[in-house]
Amino acid sequence: MATVRMTRYCGTLQSTGIFFAGLIGVALLIFSGHTIYRNWIARQWPLTEGCITSARTFLQDASTGKPGNAKVARAEVRFSYAVDGKQYQSSNVSYHRGIGGTNQVYDPSYAVTYPAGSLVKVAYNPLQPSESVIDTSQDPYIRFSAGVILLLMFFGYQIWLRSGSVVGPAT
Repeated sequence: MATVRMTRYCGTLQSTGIFFAGLIGVALLIFSGHTIYRNWIARQWPLTEGCITSARTFLQDASTGKPGNAKVARAEVRFSYAVDGKQYQSSNVSYHRGIGGTNQVYDPSYAVTYPAGSLVKVAYNPLQPSESVIDTSQDPYIRFSAGVILLLMFFGYQIWLRSGSVVGPAT
């Protein structure tokens, strides 16, 4: 049986798409991994009791992020707590909401989950008690997994390209 060498065609658009998929994969891994790490660290911190001092919902302009021409519902939650007799205030409810860090403007459900006057457990950094968070339960494993998949696609494509050509049956 005769064989014919078939050369792989690598289109510019296809290569560009795979390249950007790889970049997006790296970004997702970095930001999601950082959030997972911060949550893991915060779970090791001591806990103290805190109180939600305010919880409000508001409408925010989706394009600029500034209050004004309201398009997106958001929530802002503030809480207070004490460490070694010193009072602190924060609005860092969750590391999950921000890409790679805290985001002080949240999904409107946070105002319902944490109504003003309710008591909460606050995880605080013992080395810097002003750094705190009340929700360490949400890790962005879906974003992290998507980053892994995109990187695997990128590297798989690179391996496929470098393999040169394929030997197939003659027709």
